[in-house]
Amino acid sequence: MGYFEESHLRARRRQSAWNLLLIPAVLVCWLGLTTAVLLGATWLHGVVYPGQSLRGARGLGPILATVAPLLGCAAPGFVVSNWLVHLVGPVRRTLDREAETYPGTGYASSQSKLLKIAAVLATGGILIAGVGSLLPW
Repeated sequence: MGYFEESHLRARRRQSAWNLLLIPAVLVCWLGLTTAVLLGATWLHGVVYPGQSLRGARGLGPILATVAPLLGCAAPGFVVSNWLVHLVGPVRRTLDREAETYPGTGYASSQSKLLKIAAVLATGGILIAGVGSLLPW
């Protein structure tokens, strides 16, 4: 069975409205982490190049400093949002019940897989943003 068939099966099992809580949680966590990394990259750039700012910046540096955190913080945002949603008792019980009949889709298993992906993406995103912040804007 291919990826798309498996994703269709996973989507069909999600019957609870509690699943919709994941959408704002992911957006807030993802964008929050992205903003934190972008602010760090902007601060680093200001230390290296006093007087330059992201406003009106041109070239490869600002592209790397802004796009890399956006991509690199996606999986960490998923990890944090899953954890936050998991803290809510009724949501946790409902989602755990939905995952019982699908091995490997429970909270612990999903978080473990996401953490591995997040470690690679976050590290790469932060490093690339750092490189972008060290280039002149």
